[in-house]
Amino acid sequence: MTILSINLDLNTTDEVSKFARRHDARYRVGLAADSLATELSVSMLPTTYLFAADGSLFKRYTGGPPEQVFVRDIDAALVKSK
Repeated sequence: MTILSINLDLNTTDEVSKFARRHDARYRVGLAADSLATELSVSMLPTTYLFAADGSLFKRYTGGPPEQVFVRDIDAALVKSK
């Protein structure tokens, strides 16, 4: 499983690095162009997408989902991927 955070509200790689350190991110953090937000219909931050192993969209969250919901959905996506 890969976890990737794409920031739309930061402007430089230095800001992204500071964000990752401040939040003790143990996953990849990157920048995205505004066109990605349009393509994915991002209307609010944070917006989280959970993809199955085959690349299909499994779940979309607007706002921060409760941890137990996120864990449950990750488990379900992993089962679907088998």
